Amino acid sequence: MMICYRCSECVLISKSIYHASADDFASTVGTTYRSGESQAFNTNLNEPGNGSHKMADDKKTAIIKHAGDGYFIGISPSGHALTIDTKGSRGEAPSPVELLMISLASCTAVDVVSIMAKKRQVVSEYRAEVSGTRREEHPRGFTSFHIHHIVHGRGVSEKAFSDAIRISEEKYCSVAATVRPAAKITTSYEIVEDEE
Repeated sequence: MMICYRCSECVLISKSIYHASADDFASTVGTTYRSGESQAFNTNLNEPGNGSHKMADDKKTAIIKHAGDGYFIGISPSGHALTIDTKGSRGEAPSPVELLMISLASCTAVDVVSIMAKKRQVVSEYRAEVSGTRREEHPRGFTSFHIHHIVHGRGVSEKAFSDAIRISEEKYCSVAATVRPAAKITTSYEIVEDEE
């Protein structure tokens, strides 16, 4: 099952679009849609309130709903839906392990791009590539990650770029701080000068 991102009221099931009413869609993915915005239901029935999803700033809650045949729908704390595919041979959506890798790379990428902008570096393109090594035995957790940062631009300072990566690693990237006790994280970088 995959969410159709054209609108918030249809679901792609086995490659065919099922256009549902907002209520049908809400019951499928566990969210309610009002005026184009999503708000996750509070699934803790012991918590007071009207069912709206309210959290303290330091506590985040995501919801995962089984959608059948190895598919799951993840609802982020901000209410965004994401399809997860647990049948590796099918590969129609990211697996939980792939999402962890994406989370790590995207967390540091956001920091690096922001820091480079503050350092007034002229960046035309940036990407981070993450690879990981997993244990052979179960649970097959990651033992290491390697993140390769690639920046394109004109006159990009190597010091500014390496500092941005280091600052993200040491100070800002919460995903790296979370996985680092269990897995080693190494980095490398590449600067590509744009042609005039």
